[in-house]
Amino acid sequence: IPKPPSWRPDTFRGRCYHALSKTQQDHIRNLRYSPQSWNCLMSRYNTDCLTQWPDDLPQLSDSCLSRTSYAKSVTMNKPWGDYSAMEVDRLEILGWSRDTWQTTSPSRTAGVAWEDLTYEDRAAVVYLGVEPDVWDLCPQSPCVERLKYIQQNLFYKSWDQLLAGDQGALGMFGWRNQSWEAASDPPPAWKKTYDNLDVDEVTWIRRLGFTADTWSGCPDATCLERLEFQNWKFDVSKQSWNGFREGDQKRLQVLGWTEALWDPAQPRPSTMNKEWVVLTQTEKEAAQALGYFEDTWQGCAALIQTRSTTTTTQLPLDPTRRVRIHMEFDVPYARISGDLLSFRALFAKEVASALYIAPARVTVRKVDSAPTTIEFDIARAQQASCDAKPNAPPGFCEMTHDDCRVESDNSAGLCVFTEGETQAPEVMATLERGLRDPTSSVLTNEAIGSLMSEYTVFYEVVITEELEAAETEEAEFEGVRDSFGPEVLCALHTDYDGTVTTDCTQSSSCQLAVVVPLLALVFRLAA
Repeated sequence: IPKPPSWRPDTFRGRCYHALSKTQQDHIRNLRYSPQSWNCLMSRYNTDCLTQWPDDLPQLSDSCLSRTSYAKSVTMNKPWGDYSAMEVDRLEILGWSRDTWQTTSPSRTAGVAWEDLTYEDRAAVVYLGVEPDVWDLCPQSPCVERLKYIQQNLFYKSWDQLLAGDQGALGMFGWRNQSWEAASDPPPAWKKTYDNLDVDEVTWIRRLGFTADTWSGCPDATCLERLEFQNWKFDVSKQSWNGFREGDQKRLQVLGWTEALWDPAQPRPSTMNKEWVVLTQTEKEAAQALGYFEDTWQGCAALIQTRSTTTTTQLPLDPTRRVRIHMEFDVPYARISGDLLSFRALFAKEVASALYIAPARVTVRKVDSAPTTIEFDIARAQQASCDAKPNAPPGFCEMTHDDCRVESDNSAGLCVFTEGETQAPEVMATLERGLRDPTSSVLTNEAIGSLMSEYTVFYEVVITEELEAAETEEAEFEGVRDSFGPEVLCALHTDYDGTVTTDCTQSSSCQLAVVVPLLALVFRLAA
């Protein structure tokens, strides 16, 4: 903060900026004080300068974009005759005149970067209340946040609400009152890439607040950042249907939206759940005109990929196959690791419930940390009917009656899946689409919805022949191991040749028939 000016009379001591006359404010800014720095200085004598900060005056700690709105309001929104003589002097230094102010004519310094301004130009800019980062269009602010600012201050305004200078800049690209209000197909010049803009056009887009990255739709921002921008722009709960211009309403209608459907209580149109590759060309053009790219349309979920855990031959992707899904979440592992047994059961139950699967055939296989990962199987998860069939052909899903959830005196049942019912791969696709829809039963689920909304990776793990064989062998081992209890403890102390290696009481259960399966399995695993 600069030291107080030596000429300052005692009557200035403790006078906050907003309490000064317009002439006094001009003299303060002529000494290179900003309103904020003056108030910070005067707070030594009067704490009201900080505690009673004017609502329209941004603080030094405010974001660049917040300060941009203020700077624009005090430097661009007033008629030429409302500026003081000292302000007019600074505007003229920057190349403006009464005849060119708020017209289509650019000033000499319009679009010039801060580092390319002369010392006199910079002093004039600061005097007018514009900081260097604001002049350079807030390069340190995230691209998506700058794009939001442009959306609010440009595209959300009618033609009559725009500044005359903004109207002039848009006019240079071919926009007119009628075409702007209708949000019709953009003029050819507006469709140019940044690299194809000429020098004058670059000056015009900077006048409108664009830089190279925002003009290109923030291509270097992460997919999730760009998706958040799209969700903000088309938030059904906050943006009214009539808030869209006519052209955008028509594009939304191409994607299945209507004014009646634009309601948080209504389901999204089926078109919004389509994969990008199955959209018609007309639908793709409408989506692109609304700002979607393929990745943001897909909700930033990787297209359902097939990844193998080994490099060996994969099984054919049978449409009736068991599906294994790998998901990673941007949450601390501690959030779900308190009681893993309970969490696994809850997760499986709620995923099945959210997808309307009965009986619930979702099985959580593992939960790992770094990153927080969950893998689960969907094994023919469709609705089933159960009948007692003692001579069932191989390949059918044998379940207990608890699994099948039917009443019967038989001890076992057969799950009969009728042709045409939803198979596990289709259930996986439903889940993948649900992760992109904020109104889906998956993301609105009370138990796991908040977790599912924070996923970062989603793909199918293809189960190879080797992986399936290893899991079958592991299951056999678990079955044999579970058959050993205290009454057959001696079998665990038996050498390969059958010799007991330690004293134990041989019970009638401790027979060679029990030992042999375990030893045979041990040999297979060792091999």
